[in-house]
Amino acid sequence: MFSQNSPWIILFFLSAAGCSSRVDKWVQARPEVFPTSGVVMFDGKPLAEALVTFHSDESNVSSYAKTDETGKFQLTTFEPNDGVVAGRHHVCVTKYKEPAVSQVPVELRSAPIPAPNLIPMRYGDPDKSELTANVASNGENHFVYRLDK
Repeated sequence: MFSQNSPWIILFFLSAAGCSSRVDKWVQARPEVFPTSGVVMFDGKPLAEALVTFHSDESNVSSYAKTDETGKFQLTTFEPNDGVVAGRHHVCVTKYKEPAVSQVPVELRSAPIPAPNLIPMRYGDPDKSELTANVASNGENHFVYRLDK
């Protein structure tokens, strides 16, 4: 009636039941986040592979996303694509060009190599960026940023 794997199967289900019934105190302490998305355009074209960061002006919580090939992004704070805390945010956008590994001398491959930012630095510094967002706790949070040189 019992196979050789039965104890492992029973142990798996008991572990899964025990894990799912507990709520982590760190998860409970998280601020509420709201789905937030957008699009980044640079010189009129979608900006792919850029890092978008929302820095809250009201709490010490930041959110991030990477744009897809159409410039679209969806922000993450704690879980993938979960959203952003409500309130006003300073928004930063950066895109770095990483050198091809074949162009890096072998002796430098283990050291960090500075990569140039492909868009103006004024968009990447939270103290200088003029990009902002007001994330609402109700309603749609979709933002479009049009960057230029």
